Amino acid sequence: MFELLTILAPKRNFRIFKDDSRFERVCCKPWEYVDRLSQYKQVMTPDVSCYIDMPLEEQWHNTFLNRIIGKYWQTRGLIVIPTISWSDKQSYSFAFTGIEIGCIVAVSTIGTHEYYDMFMDGFIEMCNQINPEAVVCYCPPYQEMYHYSKVVYVEYEGRLARFNAKHRPNPNQLTLFDIDYKKEVG
Repeated sequence: MFELLTILAPKRNFRIFKDDSRFERVCCKPWEYVDRLSQYKQVMTPDVSCYIDMPLEEQWHNTFLNRIIGKYWQTRGLIVIPTISWSDKQSYSFAFTGIEIGCIVAVSTIGTHEYYDMFMDGFIEMCNQINPEAVVCYCPPYQEMYHYSKVVYVEYEGRLARFNAKHRPNPNQLTLFDIDYKKEVG
């Protein structure tokens, strides 16, 4: 279980929100990256695509790959934030499985603008099934997302991101500079 705190921790976060082909080697041999990833405060599982035009079996396989890599990294001592992806209602039967109820999860809004209604339907379903403590959102979140969960907006790290974290247009918006994750001991 993770605890949401409003502390800026010294280590950065590692996330894989790239084109699938750019992180394929991480997916094929996740054990080769444990030492490199251990420098990060927490890691997010690969955002392996679940496009609406993909066969359902391929979406299921990508979801399984996401979960098994996350589980492996956890067994190696990394703090893992699961990344959740879905396409349409058919994918709900597996898209939200294998995720601890009440944990912090990650999503991406990249490429969802033309499928806004479908994205929001899935987001609401994810919140209903997982009841996340918070949702880390890579790229700008939709305003409606704040009605269903705490949303942490991931910005690029650096001076501009730190400035934006202090000067937010939405006062309820959190950024990764506001949170830290700790393993519950005991």
